[in-house]
Amino acid sequence: MEESIGIMNQNADNTRQTNQLTASACEMLINGGSMMLQIVDATKIIKASSKKIVGIVSVINGIAFQSNILASNATVEATRAGQQGRGFAVVVTEVCNLTQHSPSTQPVRPRKSRPSLGTL
Repeated sequence: MEESIGIMNQNADNTRQTNQLTASACEMLINGGSMMLQIVDATKIIKASSKKIVGIVSVINGIAFQSNILASNATVEATRAGQQGRGFAVVVTEVCNLTQHSPSTQPVRPRKSRPSLGTL
């Protein structure tokens, strides 16, 4: 009889411990789900920001393209006008100076990158 009571007590203790472990596992799952939702939200924000950056880069590329066209046209007109084309030559010089200040004369291309989870 005592042995049966001992086994029942052991089973009760094991059941309590199992319930505690199960509750802990459920809490971890809930926290993990919450973290996943935060990651999804952060990813959406990053995606929206990336679209804005692509738009800005496109505008910059357009300005660079127009500047190059302006410099080419001014060079042609300065050459055609000869001595009277000094005004065009000034424009060419200024546009060339402007393009030299840019970090690159090549078009800026959007680059795909992966944010690290540490930044989220």
